[in-house]
Amino acid sequence: MAGEIDIFLLEKKAGKEFSNRLKRNLLSSIKSKTNKGTGLASRSTVKPVFKNELLDRITISTPYYIYPILHVGFEGSKKNGVNTRLKAREFLVDAIENGRLVEDLADVIGSSRAESIVSRIDFKLLGNG
Repeated sequence: MAGEIDIFLLEKKAGKEFSNRLKRNLLSSIKSKTNKGTGLASRSTVKPVFKNELLDRITISTPYYIYPILHVGFEGSKKNGVNTRLKAREFLVDAIENGRLVEDLADVIGSSRAESIVSRIDFKLLGNG
């Protein structure tokens, strides 16, 4: 059975691995769905956040216009008064669904936490007296 330190290291490794996979998927989705592959959109980052030595969440940080404009779309007038319409590109959905990220992360974290719980259980045989 793995100890507490081993489980923390396993979760830390899994968190970093899956955040890197999500960042790769996110950046490739942004580059494929926009006209140019450079700009502030390519500064999006993904990092794992740990709480009490367990993976708590994976945080996606993007420039302010990425989610509302590129993911949902935009219809209205710009600063210069020109009416414009941008189609929704749904790059976040593509980044998450590409490569079974959520299922793989759930399998890794679930198995490591299940091993931790089983190692903490103190089995005692009940006797007749």
